[in-house]
Amino acid sequence: MRTIHHTPSKTYLLYYNNKDMVCFFDDACYDYFLARLFNSLQQFHVELHAYCLTSTEVFLLVTPGTPSGIHNLWKSVVGQYNSYFSGRFDRTRRIIGGAYTTKWIGAGENALEAQKYIERVPLTKPGVDHPGMHPWSSYSSNGFGNASHWLTPHRDYQQFLHAGNYSYGRYREFIATPAEIC
Repeated sequence: MRTIHHTPSKTYLLYYNNKDMVCFFDDACYDYFLARLFNSLQQFHVELHAYCLTSTEVFLLVTPGTPSGIHNLWKSVVGQYNSYFSGRFDRTRRIIGGAYTTKWIGAGENALEAQKYIERVPLTKPGVDHPGMHPWSSYSSNGFGNASHWLTPHRDYQQFLHAGNYSYGRYREFIATPAEIC
């Protein structure tokens, strides 16, 4: 896998989709992947603003501090997860490949719209009527102000909250309407 460089201090939407098979079979799989992700952020100088994991997809809203930060973070987390998965399920095939896509999210409201897009992903899945029903998403932290050591509030999210006198209800209403990007 060749190293992909991103502009430090710019925000990106990272997307991974494994159309061939399920990546996360149970709660332990989701939890392990998130633990590896959260514990690697500081090491690779990446800020995580929003995330959502589904059985076959990973969505991250991130801002790197170095040109190779996102790439190295992904490579490390995926490598650790694949080793865990192989050991746990006695498989030799990598469950998550290295290929992912990133999209630069421009300034202004674009980051907030991207965050909304990510936190609304669970609504596209059967049986999910509210984004808060999906436990592997940043919605609960961002929508209710639950402090998270791992999430770094994006400046556009902070400005949105400040403009509404730090109303998380206003943010939840914002998330309730479909995203306009991505």
